[in-house]
This record gives sequence, structure tokens and C-alpha cells, in this order.
Amino acid sequence: MDPETIPQPETTIPRLVFDATNQQPIPNSAWLNSFGPLPSAWQNAFWEEDRDAVSLMVSQSGSTHAARIGSSQKSWGVALQCEVCDNRTLLWAIQIPARTDDLSETLARERALGEMRMRFLSLVSHEFRTPLTVILSSAELLEHYGWNWPEAKRKSHFLRMQGAVANMTSLLDNVAFLGRAESGRLENAPDSLSVLQLVESVVEELAPLRGLGQEIEIQIQPESASVNLDGRIVRAVLSNFLSNALRFSPSLGTISILVQISENALELLVDDQGGGIPHLDASRVWEPFERGSNSMGISGSGLGLAIVARCMELVGGSATHQPNPHGKGTRSRAIFPLGETA
Repeated sequence: MDPETIPQPETTIPRLVFDATNQQPIPNSAWLNSFGPLPSAWQNAFWEEDRDAVSLMVSQSGSTHAARIGSSQKSWGVALQCEVCDNRTLLWAIQIPARTDDLSETLARERALGEMRMRFLSLVSHEFRTPLTVILSSAELLEHYGWNWPEAKRKSHFLRMQGAVANMTSLLDNVAFLGRAESGRLENAPDSLSVLQLVESVVEELAPLRGLGQEIEIQIQPESASVNLDGRIVRAVLSNFLSNALRFSPSLGTISILVQISENALELLVDDQGGGIPHLDASRVWEPFERGSNSMGISGSGLGLAIVARCMELVGGSATHQPNPHGKGTRSRAIFPLGETA
């Protein structure tokens, strides 16, 4: 199937679509059915005290906000989320039901889960388009012209295809992992774990994501240590820290992985040379589907740091971001409490 013809899922979630040439957004049918047509100044659809905050959300293409739509005679409480997709800004509005009894709260939770599943489906469909296009184009070029190409050029196309597959695999793994965490099916099962083997395994697994000339430095102190931790959880945290570092660091950049093990904790540090996380985005990037305002043009799902946050909650640890102390970029830090080390 041609990636461009992959069907996009219909959505029942009200939304407004802004593009670069039209300052008046276009509502979808769900918006019209729920809230009616937009006024000539779209901000006037919201209560006066919410208009400035909603306008700021749209201009910065990010964040979430609770607001009210309508007038004093008839209004709806909504949870707003803003994101960028295919150079368009999407403003989603999920109605917040009034809490009347336990049944209504249960129905509200079920609806929220259903909408989350819809977002997952939309995300997977959208994020698969680019890697599938890469695979298809490289395969066609190799089929028609590869026989006459030098080995280096053929290899570059195979590497592109491997990188595209790695991106899709990472996305599917993250969706499945976060789904287990959100449903309460993810458990912490500590066992003896060789730190060096795990780190080397993750670095090898993410090799297709490396940019031109990117280097990964590994330092483990002490190098031969084993710890009592759940390998799936440590792997998920390191994989998401490292994949972000590779995506945001420039070509010829260096990513450093430092693991320091003490009697009471394992500290994981990943330093990149990217543009850093804007201060205003620092807290919201830990939530599902949230990305930094400087991530335009960089592939990603907005799930990785949400997975890290859920993992650290499960093990009773902590995760933070701070400026890279060695220069430009970000230091991602996770601390895992330990029982016994060997």
C-alpha cells in the first residue's frame, strides 16, 4: 500500500485546524455538533477570561488548558490540547462531564480511555507515513538502479530503511509499554541485572537512529556491577533518553551515557548536544503526546518521557532534565533506588 493512501481515522473529538494561510480556524463536524459554528473572531467562542490563554496556546503550538466554551446561558467545560501536525496547528477540545455520581465518573473515565485510544490510533497512522515512505522509495530505487550503483550508495539506502524500521519499532514499543502502564498492568519485577550488558544492548538496538558521524560514549562505574532492578524498566528509561538524544543532537555530535552505582542507588545520566528543552515546556513534556516547542521537524511521538515518568513512579525513583553541564544540550537524569548490588 502506498504510504500516502494510508487511511486516517475519523475522529469524534471536537477540534479546530489552523494553517499558515488562514488565521480563522476550520472546525470539524464534531466541533459543530457539540458547540455550534464559530463566531467571526474565533477566540470569542471561549469565555472572556480564557481567551488570552487559549490564544497563547495556539501561537506557541503546545501545552494544555482547561477552559469554557459558550456563553453564560449555555456553556461547556473543556480540556484543551494543542499540537502541530503536517504544518497545521490542531486544537482539541474534550468536554469535561459534570460530576453527579459514581456512575457518571466511571463513564467519564471510560470515555477518556476511548479518546486516548483514538489518539494512539491517529498517532500511529500519522507517524508511520514518513518511515513507510522512506522504505518504499529506497526499495524502488534499489530495485531499478541498485545494480548499477557503487556499494557505498547501496549501503546508504539499506541504512535508511533500517532506520525507518527502527523508528516504527520504537513507536510500537512505546505505545504498548505506555498502554500497560496506564492500565495498571505494568509491574516492577526486580532481578539480577548486568548494567554493562544492558547499556550495550540498548546502544546496539538504537544504532539505526544515529545521525551522520554521531558518537556514543559509555562510562559505567563500577564497570562490572550487577544490580537488582527490573531490566524492562531500566531499558525503557535508557532507550527513551538515548533516542531523544540521538534525534535532537546534530550530525558529528557526541552523546554521553554515564551510569554511577552506589550502595543505595543507580544514577543514569544521558548528555546530548541538542538545543535543550525550553523552560516553559519543562514540566509538560512528561505527559503523553506532549513535545517541546522546539521539536518542529524532528520525528517523535511525545510518548517517551511519559513512559520514563511512569517507570520512575513504579520503582519509587525520580527523573529530571537540566542543562548539559559540559556545554550545549540537555542532561537527562534518572535515579533508581537499589537494594543489593553485586
